[in-house]
Amino acid sequence: MAPRPISRVAGDSKSVELAAYILLAYSYKNIIEESIPFYNFLVRQRNSHGGFRSTQDTVMGLAALTQYALLFSQKKDSAVDVKIKTNGGTEYSFPTITHANSIMLYNKDLPSSTKSVEIGVTGNGFVLVQVNWQYNLIPDDKAAVMAIKLKRKKSVPETAKYDACVKYTGKDDTGMVLVSINTLSGFTANLVDQSSNPLIKRSEVDDNKLVVYLDSLPSNKETCIPVQMDLENNVEKIKPQVAEVVMYYQPDQRADTTYSISDPITAGCNMLQSVCLVITLLSTALFNLLI
Repeated sequence: MAPRPISRVAGDSKSVELAAYILLAYSYKNIIEESIPFYNFLVRQRNSHGGFRSTQDTVMGLAALTQYALLFSQKKDSAVDVKIKTNGGTEYSFPTITHANSIMLYNKDLPSSTKSVEIGVTGNGFVLVQVNWQYNLIPDDKAAVMAIKLKRKKSVPETAKYDACVKYTGKDDTGMVLVSINTLSGFTANLVDQSSNPLIKRSEVDDNKLVVYLDSLPSNKETCIPVQMDLENNVEKIKPQVAEVVMYYQPDQRADTTYSISDPITAGCNMLQSVCLVITLLSTALFNLLI
């Protein structure tokens, strides 16, 4: 049976997972020729971090590629030399790939001016060469699939409460999603109650930032996370802070917003901080004299 052509365009999570299952089946049966299109398809779908679109297709994709690589495991007498040359004339070489270092990963950072790469391979054996490139585009609001906003809730003195609401409008599975919120100056964030939303897997507070891990996001449905921050130190003219939502396995899919607090939420002393400080000091001194 001749290999079937596989589309070169990016596939969704289901396509990646299906191709992984097919490649696994071919690999277990030691079928080489028919498996090549599926192998090429999976390799083209990998992002610069080596993963795919979601947790599930990343697990299956890596399992399939690993099993396929076993079909070409280096023989003890194998030796492959790889050299690359950019359009600017710069040449790079890698250590000779042998049985001893066949599982090692080697990489080179190419100049940002690189437009094309010429790859030369000599010797006997099997190697995988992957070229990754990234570039920036002017964001198109109509094309954005992630959104985040913070809604201020009624708060008690010395506490700021928000609903961090995120929304996904794409069609593919998001996989794990991270929501990170920089805390306001003078405030500390509390861990999020996981029982408030079944999508919340865990949360952590580190370096004045609250990070919430979501299992995934449903399409075209707003998901809100309760956020509470407690005042530790009075700070005047609090600056706006950034909140961001990002797909864990597709970090280029993200959105951010800023939020702030304008009204005093402390109990009395926020507006007259210096006066309160003087009264506190006098009260402390008087108490010390009495005892």
